Amino acid sequence: MVPAHLCSVNFTSGLPRRECSVGLVVLEVGVDVVQNLADAEHLVVVGGRLAAKTANVALKGLNSLLGSNKISKFEKENERLQGEISKRDDQIKKLQSDAEKQKEWHAEDIRYTKLQMQKTINEKQRTIDKILRWFPLVGEYLRVESECLMHGFSEEQTDKLVHGQALKFRGYLQADKRSPRVWAESVTAQIIKMAKDKLQLTVEQSPIVQWVQQQLERNKQERLSEEQKTSKQRGFHL
Repeated sequence: MVPAHLCSVNFTSGLPRRECSVGLVVLEVGVDVVQNLADAEHLVVVGGRLAAKTANVALKGLNSLLGSNKISKFEKENERLQGEISKRDDQIKKLQSDAEKQKEWHAEDIRYTKLQMQKTINEKQRTIDKILRWFPLVGEYLRVESECLMHGFSEEQTDKLVHGQALKFRGYLQADKRSPRVWAESVTAQIIKMAKDKLQLTVEQSPIVQWVQQQLERNKQERLSEEQKTSKQRGFHL
């Protein structure tokens, strides 16, 4: 607050009373601020003519307290930060743009690769079709090879059969993937040429499907005969 001895100053020295009142208000603010400064403990005002000068001093004190240099420094710092933010935003936009371009390039590479693969597949398929037209038995050999594996022969055994060799076989065989297996004890399997461009996988000189069905039927009859024999034996015991 303004010291008491300043409130009793005679303002009849020529300044208008309203100007003196304004000066006192500014002086009061200025003194409160200046009192907080390290380089000023108090301000002595004498005479009404010093009121306006004191107000200017107070305003300068305010400016010094707030610090025009500090304000300028804050403004520069703010501008620097704004520049960094703008620079970061530009970098983000560039990264996003680069990512979109890379995504487009990657998609284009995939499309190109797929087209090339399909082109290669088509060319190979056309070559295979020509070979099958020129050499019909090639297709038959491929078909009968799959049949050998499906009926129960190993790859090594199938390779021998496809090369026209007779194979002594001991193991399980089946007519197809869903049919029951039958035991083959030392049978002879072979691929024979049935017609000009037809091949047949045989077991004991019979088509393999027919041979498996015959074995299944024989096994069934043997089981029935065994069951009937067992039933008769039970009847005799009774």
